[in-house]
Parts: sequence; structure tokens; C-alpha cells
Amino acid sequence: MNRGDEVVLGIRKSRLKSENIISTVTVFGATSSRPELQCPAAATVQQFDDREWKSNLFKNLSQCTDVIHQEEHCSSALKEAGFASPETPFLLQLEKSLLDIALPALSDGTFYCSLFKIENNCYCRFFESGVLEGYILAEGIRYVKSYMEENFDNISMGKFIWCQVSTPEDITQYHQRYAKRLDRKRSHKAISQPSADIGRRFNYLMTKNKGSVVNAHRNLLAKAQTLSPTSENLQFLGTVLHVIKKNSHKETNQLLARYHDATGAFRSASHTWEISFQQYRVNGVPQHPPEFSSLLDTPRSSHFTWHEKCMIISAIPNNHYWDEVDQAHVGYARMLSVRDEVGKKKPASLRNLILLHSRDKDFGTIYQLVKRYKNPATETSAIQSTVNQTSNYTDVSQPEEQRSVRTRRKALTEEDILRNLTILNPDFIEENRSTENSLYQQYKTAQIESGTLQWRLHKPHIDILCMNDINMNTGTIYDFSYVHMTRTLEGNELHYNCTYDDDAELNEPVQTDRISQDGVFKENTGLWDFPSLSQHPPKQDNDPSFREAIQLRHAIFDGAKDIHRDSTGCLTGQTLVLCPPLPLDNCPCGTGYYSEMFPEGKLSEVRYRPTVYLTNGPARYVVRDRECLAGCPGCLVKYSGDINSLHFLSKETAAGDEIGWDFIDHALNTHVTFSAFCKIMSNKYSRIYSSAKFMSVQTFISWWFSWSSKFKIDFRKQCYICKSNPKFLACDGTKIGISFRQSNVKPIETPEPTAELIDPCHRRNDRAFLRFRADLPNENDNIRNCRDHLAYLARKQLGLTGANDILSFQTETDRTENLINTVDEKCKDIIRRFYCNEYPDVLMKKLSIIFKGLSSNHSLSAFIPFKYTELFMSILNEIENGDCIRLNLVSEFSPEIRDVLNAAQSNRNNLTDVISFFQYLTSRVDEIKQLNKPAAPANPQHGSYNPTKNGVAYYFTPSGEKQRDLSKYTMNDKAHSKNYDDLPARANEQCNKIYPEVSRKGTTYLFLWFDPKHYGHCYGFHIIPGSEGRKDPFSSAYCYLKEAPEEVFYDFSCQFEEYCLNREPGFWENTRFWHDLFHGYSHKCPYCYKSQRLAPLQGLNTEICEQFNSFIQKIKYSARSMTLEKFCFYLQFMIYHWCERKREAFEKRCGIAAAYLA
Repeated sequence: MNRGDEVVLGIRKSRLKSENIISTVTVFGATSSRPELQCPAAATVQQFDDREWKSNLFKNLSQCTDVIHQEEHCSSALKEAGFASPETPFLLQLEKSLLDIALPALSDGTFYCSLFKIENNCYCRFFESGVLEGYILAEGIRYVKSYMEENFDNISMGKFIWCQVSTPEDITQYHQRYAKRLDRKRSHKAISQPSADIGRRFNYLMTKNKGSVVNAHRNLLAKAQTLSPTSENLQFLGTVLHVIKKNSHKETNQLLARYHDATGAFRSASHTWEISFQQYRVNGVPQHPPEFSSLLDTPRSSHFTWHEKCMIISAIPNNHYWDEVDQAHVGYARMLSVRDEVGKKKPASLRNLILLHSRDKDFGTIYQLVKRYKNPATETSAIQSTVNQTSNYTDVSQPEEQRSVRTRRKALTEEDILRNLTILNPDFIEENRSTENSLYQQYKTAQIESGTLQWRLHKPHIDILCMNDINMNTGTIYDFSYVHMTRTLEGNELHYNCTYDDDAELNEPVQTDRISQDGVFKENTGLWDFPSLSQHPPKQDNDPSFREAIQLRHAIFDGAKDIHRDSTGCLTGQTLVLCPPLPLDNCPCGTGYYSEMFPEGKLSEVRYRPTVYLTNGPARYVVRDRECLAGCPGCLVKYSGDINSLHFLSKETAAGDEIGWDFIDHALNTHVTFSAFCKIMSNKYSRIYSSAKFMSVQTFISWWFSWSSKFKIDFRKQCYICKSNPKFLACDGTKIGISFRQSNVKPIETPEPTAELIDPCHRRNDRAFLRFRADLPNENDNIRNCRDHLAYLARKQLGLTGANDILSFQTETDRTENLINTVDEKCKDIIRRFYCNEYPDVLMKKLSIIFKGLSSNHSLSAFIPFKYTELFMSILNEIENGDCIRLNLVSEFSPEIRDVLNAAQSNRNNLTDVISFFQYLTSRVDEIKQLNKPAAPANPQHGSYNPTKNGVAYYFTPSGEKQRDLSKYTMNDKAHSKNYDDLPARANEQCNKIYPEVSRKGTTYLFLWFDPKHYGHCYGFHIIPGSEGRKDPFSSAYCYLKEAPEEVFYDFSCQFEEYCLNREPGFWENTRFWHDLFHGYSHKCPYCYKSQRLAPLQGLNTEICEQFNSFIQKIKYSARSMTLEKFCFYLQFMIYHWCERKREAFEKRCGIAAAYLA
């Protein structure tokens, strides 16, 4: 429930007269509201009739017999594989370390699951806490089952066994035990800063300890590597691990705020899991009724589903220390539900004990264990004696004399509680137990969880909400009786009204997810309009009438004698009257607005008395309208504020246009926020008069957004030189956004459910010079060796090989012979002669540069672009025939190839080898191009431009509409990682970009496109609700551009090219990919991605993204806490003014250059 819902429901609070208190307690990890469970926890079991709860326990366990035996089979397989042995207990060690890190003072939430294939069953163990509690049943189990269905046809879905490692009750009990130990430690060691101790403990438990979460997870994966991948008994399939540090939003280093890893079968879907965790955290832990209460409840049916049986088992407490003294140690061998090898060590937790004795049909021991757990008053020694006699084994790891005997607790009765309350407060009477507030809370919860709450109308000034009627005596809601609550905004005051209709029927609710479209954003026009009293557009800052209005106000305040300041610091006086100017034309009724007797015309009575905030302080004006001489209502001219450059938020609050422009200047040039600006203005006012204050922060925010939206700016502007569909584009992501709770946008890379599934036309190694052959898959390792050797020969010729890296003559000769035998026939001669050093030194150096680039597995189209193949082939034919006139045109795409051709001119044989080699490369590029699948045609989607709904605002076209939908690409699931679909040829040449796993401080990211050729016009943005990746430039360009640009600048273009060609090669085949100058120096990829090699690209402002990033940081702090609607408008407004300033500066430079040339 948001604040608005609570306000609407709040008006009923005064109508509630009495209450019936209904409390809930926890039984075996689930919440129950049964009356018999409302007594204290120590007396829970005592309140049951012995026959009833024992019968229920027997029936429930009997129905779960098959799951219990399957669980034993899985636990035994894990123990046999060594996952619980003292030498390699890494699975249980990881689960224990997660229990340590789940302390609320250390982490906000944790999640872990591991998946095993045991014969024909799948076994999943999971742990969840904090904000991720309940995730597995809400989201995670769907991903696990999806993987199973895709990969294991012989596994029946009825054989999917899952269990929760620790229930929420177990986690609480464990940390209570730890708190006692920590208090004892602090008392002995006199720790003076417990908070610092907690901070150190998180790092210790997460990474530094030998048994930390990270180390245990790493050891578990190493242990899994020792298992046979083809074993039919047990296979380790993978894990998912996600830990959120306490107050992660305050962590300056976001890499330390969260830890996320997915391994094995889940690695390819790591990003999907990550987004799911974020979205689940935003939505909050669901508060649905539990599907199963406890083993002690009456069975809901005579036959449980497999899912319900797993839930029953997982609901049993699994605290391994429940029956141990505070300092006792429980070995890993006791943390599974099976006995050890020699049968001497029994399981430790109540769950494992129940499962163990249930398989032996020993219900007598189970009854004693349940009594002991739920009723600590039972004598320990008697219970232990019963257990030892019936179980036929003893616990040698825990000597009997070390066990502590729990003292008997008395179950408090109602009379005891009332007597104690009377002692504390002699005036207490039983009737005071009911309070109006708690009954209201009960009603509010019932209304939200089980009632109906639907909007009939949602407008800026009025809300009509339909909800269930209420019983005024009990606070319960009526299921089929409804009332309408109306909330209206008049000025700054909210008014409420409730209407009841016996015959009211509930129809379809209004679609509330499109409220913003009817409010601040107008989808039909693409304009914004935040509500305010004034509707006229504000004055531009260079408007002469705006300047005159400011000067007039200053003149009045400086020269008028009757103007003074009241006790609040507001300027006031009889001359401070706002009214419309005297109309020169006649009024509709013909009487007129002035005459000789009334040369100044007539004004109405005072309409309202606003406080107007100006640069020199607040002023209290009176507002009057202008009437005709006859006083006809139809002739009334209302005052709007336009003539005085004032903007009215309401009848109580107004400000001069100069206030709005002052904030824009501050925002564009400093890091000022709305609250900081209000403080600046208040300090400025107080210097004039100590009691003068500026408007409140929230009022100013409302005023500024309504004021700026009245400019009616259509932000869908293109560069006035490039117009639509620009040919040169640069892009990047930046760290500015809003809270995840405010963002409900869908990731831009999400395809429609009905989208076509597309396989790649070709992949990285298919496009390389030394390519993989589909018909010879066994030759792939040989191809990799040949690439390495070609790189070695090139580096050796360039003098880049160290003395220790020089191969022996025989090894070098053998590898070169293998390389020559592997390459195409047209390349054998040039590589043989290159190795034998038969070319001139200059040509050898130039060829070395080419071969060094070709030794990678980057696409040949990066060296010879698709769109230049025809031109290059014709130039090669001309050179072969002795015509070199067009040779320099080769430098348009590759100065290196031009240099090789120039160096080979002196010898005909050398030139023939070079030409033949380049003809082969060009033909290979043409072959790749022939395989490209054409892109889907552009089809503008009407109504798709809606920033408040999609979080996308791109202006590649005048309408800003989406041009095409994304397909589903199988490559997304096959990709090696976020950085690569297929790994580059050599590890030392792999370029890396550190994409943050999640956004910093719990906020979204932003991705933008720019024009680097002219003045840096911004073509819009989209919000990233997760982490940035190559998916963002690809998805935004493909969906919103009619045609792909010719040149793209991105800080990770070497791998962005691979991403594009693996998915939509037909769309991107005429695009060249470049690193921007700022990031290009740090890349290890071939020279072909460096734009500074080409003269036509040297003058481009490829650092425009970094320049904008420097600017956008100035407004990030004021934007972080905004709603999605305000954030999109604020960002568009500031980007618009930034572009305008860049355009004006560009035009000024052009004017200076033109004057110089003239």
C-alpha cells in the first residue's frame, strides 16, 4: 500500500469503535491464526488435545512417506560422494557460512540454491533470508524446472525433490544463540565498538575466513569437478548465490555491496537470475497466506501433491543447535538426515531426526521430540532417556554430561496476564484491551490483502476509489458491498467524501498503470503538463518583456513608501495588487471595460491572496480579475500571471519566472539539488530580513515541474544538420538513475512473447581469417595453434618477442609448416615467403602488422568492411593491370592495407602475392555477407513513444516511435559471458569491460546516444533497470533506428561488433565499429577498431559521451529520489537545454570561421 492508499483508508479510522484482536504465531516455520495457537510458544503443544495433534502428525508424515524416502536416497548419495566428509564438507560448509552471514546486522538478504541429478531424480537445496525470503517459490523454482524440462526428458516432474536448508525460525534461533556468544566475547575482551566488530565480521565471513561464503563456494565447485560428468549416481548441475550486504545502498564501492554468482547449468542465465532478484527485492517479500501451516494441523486433503509434500518437509525446523548448549559444536556429519558409516552419530536437527525416525516407523520417539521442541518445560533427562532407548544408538560426539537440563517454564494463563497488567497499572481494566488504532490496522490489512481496492477515476485534482464496505462494530469487511471514496484537491487542501449505494455493482477497474498518461504526460501530443493554476507558457530568459517585468517589480519595491515587511518577512502593502491589463477592445456585452468616468476600468473583489516568491524576498499580493462596466460574468477577464512573468502553482503559492531560470542555471553548472537550492534562497532571504523564508522543498518541486512543463517543449529534436536517421553515432551508459522502487520499466532487451526465435547466421570463429570448419570440428584446436603461431611470427618480425619466447629452429619450422598446410591455397605462398624473409624489410614490417591482426578471431569485416568489398576488389584488379590511380582510396577503410600495396609496388612477384592474398580476404568477406539475414523492415509503432511507461525516449525520428521489435536470439543463452559470446583467440588479447552486476546504491542506469560529428546533439536515452551490457546499444539502435548508422563509437566496440553480427548481421552490415579516443588506448584488440587511423574520422568528437557524463553528474543527486515520471521529464528538460547550449556554441564557432574565411 502506498501513501495515497493509506490516506484514503485513513478517513475511516475515526469510524471504528471497537476491535477483536487477532494475533498470529509461528508453528514449524509457518504463520497460523488458529485460536488454539494464540497462547505463548512454550505452551503451544500443551493446548492441543494429545489425540488430535498426534493423529494429525501421523497422517501428515504417512502421506509424505515417498518424499521422505527419496530425501534419504539423495542425502545418502551426497554423503557417499563426500559432501559431508570431514575432508570435503564444502556443501554443508557453504550452507553453514550462509547461516552466519544471514544475520540482519550483516546482510539485507541472501539466496543460494544447489542442484544435483541423482539417478533419475533432481535434488535442490536452497537457502533464503531477509528481502529474498520466499523467492524460490515465487520465482526461482520456475527457472530450475525450466532447465530440467529442457535438459532431462527422462526425469518426471514428480521426482523433483527440493528442501529449504533453514527456515526463518531456524535463522532467528541461530542468531539469538550467536548473540549470546558475542555478548560473552565482548564482556571478556571489552570490545568498545560493536558496530565496527560487525563490519569486520561481514568481510571475515564473506571472503577472508577459511570457511567463508566465497571460499566455501569455490571449494564446492572444485569438489564438483572431481565427480564424473557421466556418472549415473550423482551429478552436480550448478549453483546460484546472491548476497546483499546490509545497507548496500550506502556502500561507495558497489562491488562490495553485493555478491552474485551462477555456476554450471545456471551460468548462461546468470543475468536473468540477477534481474529477477532485483525485481523481487523491489516488489518486496509477498505476504500471501502459507500453503501449509505445520505437521500438527489437520491434513487439508487425503492426498497431497508432490509440491505440498516438499513444503511439509521444508516447514519442519532444521536448527542443528536446538538441543545443544551454547558453546556446543555440531559436526557436518550430523547435518544430513542419515546416520554415519558406523551408525554412531545421529542427526542433530529436529527435521532430520523426524525424517530418520519416520523411515523407521518410530513415531513414539517423534512424539517425544515434538513435545520437547515446542514445550521446553518437559524434563530433558526423561526425554533423552526415551530417545536413547528407542533409537539404539548414542551420540558419541556430544558427551551426556555436557548437555544442559532446561528449566521448567510455566505457561502463562489469561488470568496471569491480567493480574500482571493490574500490578503495573492500577487503572487497567479489561475493556481497555481494545484500541481504536489496532482495529483500524486490522481493517486496513484485510482491505489490502483480501478486499477489493480499485480506482474509478484518477486525475491530478480528483481521485475516486472503490472499496469494500466495513462493519463498524467488528472492523471486518463486507465481500459484496462497496463504497466510493472521493478525494479532491482544492488549492493545497485535500477533501474527502464517502458515498454508499446498496445497489452498487463492481465493474471492471480502471487501468491504473497508465495514470501518468492521463496526468503529466500526454501520449497523443508527446508533451508534458504537470498540474498548476497557471496555464500560460513562461517567458524565455532572453525575452525583453521578462526583463521588463523583473525591473518593474524591483522599481515598485524600491520606491513605494507603503510597502513593508510583516512578521514573516513577506513584503506587503496596498499597492501589491495583481490584475489583468486594461483591454483595448470592447467587451462581449458591448458595455466596455473603461469610460471617461472609469478611465482605469473596474476590478473584481479579491479572488485570492497568494505568496509570491521573488529574487528579493517573498511578497504577499492580492489578485483581482477585471470586470466590464456592467459587471457581466461573461465579460470577466481572469488574471493569469503572464503579464507579470509569474507562475501560480495554486491560489496560495506563486513565483516569478526568474526563480525557475535561477534553478536551471544552478543545475546546469553546479551539483545543486532542489533542497540545496531552497536553502540557498532561504539564506538569501534571511540576509534581507531574518524571518523571511523560501517555500518548502516539496512545494518548490511541485512549482518547478509545473512551471517547466508549461514551456510545452517537444523534446523529440534531431540534430538540425543530420536530421533523422544519423550516420555517425556515439553511445555509452552513465551512472544516473532513480531508485528501483520508483522504476517499473521493462528492460529494453526483453522480446515480446510471440517473437521469432533466431539462430546466428555465423559466429566469431566462422568470420575469422583462420576459421573453424563445421565439417572438421576436430581441427579446432589445430586452428587455435595456427593463430598463435601466426601471431608469434608477426611479433617476432616486429621485434615484440622476448628472448625467452623465441622458439627453437625445429619447433618453429614444424609449426610454420603446419600453418602453411592449414591456410587456403591462395595464402600459402605469401606466408611461406614471409616466414623465409623473402620480402623487402619495409614490406615485411607492413605485412607483420596485417598478420598480427589476422591472427585474432575478430571478423574479417573489421579489416575490410562489407560495404567496401566491391570498391576494393575493383581497385585490386586495376593495380594488377598496372593502374594505381585509385590506390589511395583504400585508406578510407584501411591505411595498413594501402601501405602494404605501396610497399609491394617495386617487385611484380611481390605485388602478385599481395594482390592474390587481399583478393582472397575480400572474397571471404563477401561470403560472410551472403549469409547475413536481412533485418526486419522499419514499421513505426504508433503510441510507442511514452517515457513514463517504457523508460525510453529516443529521437532518431520526429515521432520517437519504436521501429521494430526484438526477436528471441538463441545466442543469448549460448553466450560465454556478458563480455563475449565466444572468447577471443588469446587470453592476453582479451579486452574487458567491467559491467557492474547491479546499479550503484540501488538505482537504475542510463544509456544514451549522441552525434559526435557536429555539436554533440543527444538523441535520447533509455533506463536500464539492471546492469549495462552490450545488449543496450544493440537493442536501442535496432528498435528505434530505421537504418543502422555508418559509424558507431562505443568504449567496447571490439566485442559489440561480435554481439551485433551474431544476432542481426543484415541490419549492421554497413556499420563500422570504433573505440572512442578516450578508451581506445587501453584496448588489446587489433588496430582495426582505432578510428584515429582514418583521416576523415580524426576530427570527430568521440569523447562526447564522457563530456556529457561530466555534465549529467551535476543533476544526478537531485534526480535519484524522483518518481519515474518526474525523472524522465527532468532528464529530458536538462538534456534539451544542454543540447541548445552546445548548438549555440557550435553556431557561434561556425560564424567566426565563416567571418574569417570571408
